[in-house]
Amino acid sequence: MHALTVLADEKIVVAGAMLYWAYSRFGTVTPRTRREADLMACAVLVASALPHPLKHLFDRERPDRTVMRGAVWPALALLAASRVLLLAHYPSDVAAGLGLGGLIERVAASVLPCPDD
Repeated sequence: MHALTVLADEKIVVAGAMLYWAYSRFGTVTPRTRREADLMACAVLVASALPHPLKHLFDRERPDRTVMRGAVWPALALLAASRVLLLAHYPSDVAAGLGLGGLIERVAASVLPCPDD
């Protein structure tokens, strides 16, 4: 579980998204793949930058580790669960992050042009 949460570190996710974006620019890809890479880069960059000001807005301590015990969708569910189980975030933080991430993706998808392929 710890390895999963380390692999989801924002620096690793941003680096992966930027590598995919660069590949879409310099590799032989379809316009649809290029748009998907644009969408991924946009969503990942916004999603990685947004929590920093939000942490200051919602000044909240991390869960107390001595008191609290405890494909894409399965990976997402496992990652979300790992953040709670490793006591890195409260369940409400994870739920808000998932909702905000979905909203960011929808807004980015509506703003970025869609190729006709």
